[in-house]
Amino acid sequence: MNALILGGLFFVALLAFLGMVFFIALYIFDPQRRRSRLLREKARMDYLSSRGTAHLKMLLQAQRPLELGVQSDTKALGESQAAVNRLLQEQLTELCRVLETQILREHIHEIPGIGQKLGAQIVSSVFRSRLSDLRYAESNIKGIGHARQMQINSWIRSWESRMPELLKQDFPGKQLVIANFAQRIRQKSMEVSKLEKQKANRQANYGKCIRLIQQLKQVRMHDFEGALSGNAQGNPKIQFYLTGVFPEWEPMPDWFKEIISEK
Repeated sequence: MNALILGGLFFVALLAFLGMVFFIALYIFDPQRRRSRLLREKARMDYLSSRGTAHLKMLLQAQRPLELGVQSDTKALGESQAAVNRLLQEQLTELCRVLETQILREHIHEIPGIGQKLGAQIVSSVFRSRLSDLRYAESNIKGIGHARQMQINSWIRSWESRMPELLKQDFPGKQLVIANFAQRIRQKSMEVSKLEKQKANRQANYGKCIRLIQQLKQVRMHDFEGALSGNAQGNPKIQFYLTGVFPEWEPMPDWFKEIISEK
């Protein structure tokens, strides 16, 4: 009895196995299925071996370094521009110091009640570098009361209002100050110019990189499958992807070299 049951179970298992083998063989050797499988495999190989796939990989590798490069250029450019501005401000401060020193020494006696002795005392005790220092003369020099301080302040305002125009004119010591700052300002200005061109070029390459990535990503493996079923030569998307960013018979463009050289 047990032998019959075991035999029956074996027979059922055998039939199931043979049925499975039959359907597998039918699936494998079915012409239509086999043709579809070969088409998919051919599409996959064509897609992976296309110049578009190779170029897309290179562009994707360069995308992040390009982005970081633009950020680095922006930071460096900002720092260099700030350095130029600082130098120009330092130069202006020094020009003001030289001019206001000259004004003080030559015109302080125009203030009513300021003679040689008091004028010399103001220069030595109060003046540091700017005419505005004299606003504290009353607190530092005995003999200068509130009324005279008001006269001094009025004199200061009068000359300060003329400073923008006087700075445009020539005055003793001006050319020496300009000469002392000229080389540093020139060097930093050249650095700014260089960084501006570098940033503009890198930004252009980054924009081109992004556009090409977007274009190449529009082509998928299923586009190759569809093209193999029809006329691949007439499909512009496939032709673009097969050619890639530049055709095989042309040298690599300089801008592409710059893009993929980003690390």
